[in-house]
Amino acid sequence: MDRTTAPPFDYSKEYFFEMYQKNYGKTYIEDFPNIKASSRYKIQNIKSLMGKSTGKPSLLEIGCAYGPHLAAARDEGFIPMGIEPTKDAVKYAREELGIEIVEGLFPQTSITVSKPFDVVTLWLAIEHIPDCARALAEINKLLKPGGILAISTPSYSGMLGRKSIKSFLKQSPADHFTIWSPKMCKKALALHGFKVKKIFAQANHPERFPLIGKFIKSRKNPLFWIYYVLCKAFALSDVFEIYAIKAGGGE
Repeated sequence: MDRTTAPPFDYSKEYFFEMYQKNYGKTYIEDFPNIKASSRYKIQNIKSLMGKSTGKPSLLEIGCAYGPHLAAARDEGFIPMGIEPTKDAVKYAREELGIEIVEGLFPQTSITVSKPFDVVTLWLAIEHIPDCARALAEINKLLKPGGILAISTPSYSGMLGRKSIKSFLKQSPADHFTIWSPKMCKKALALHGFKVKKIFAQANHPERFPLIGKFIKSRKNPLFWIYYVLCKAFALSDVFEIYAIKAGGGE
């Protein structure tokens, strides 16, 4: 996003309660179980790219909020750790979940660990980072060779972006500094030493699909599967996931 100065934005408790409820009809804590459940297939995607290892793999989530993805990762056998700027979210994850969280913004806040992570994730977080080049360079340092980087982020090549890129950019939140597409994300990751292994376009919001979208009320409708195939084939989702491996691990 072309901004000469960063917009004022405060990642306070209100961000996850009043603002989140306004957008989704419930607070982040009320939505916690759903977010945690939705993370399970992401963990399976990560596991499918991991080689055999002894002991539990370590995972760092950048922008972990109140920790639902970290809780899901722990349930799947990972040793989770997060970094998050919101004080209330850090307190919740530490006290209610018992997960180690660093309070601060990434990459400005340093993370000190005894050995590199097996996995680093940014679920709907990379677009909030003003200096992505610096962030990806730091992530490379935090990951072991062959380690996995997993990202989800809004896509300007999805249905809304294809319909009107001007409208899509205008509606992007004030704290989104970059807007990605799978193709551009793949190039950016390659520049910073990552090889993309899997791109997954989420088949959400079928109502946005032209002509047939307004008739799709549920997954039971045969039209949904037409939409699903097209969405996957042409990356038409407004959010995508990308899974990459750090070079130097035998890949």
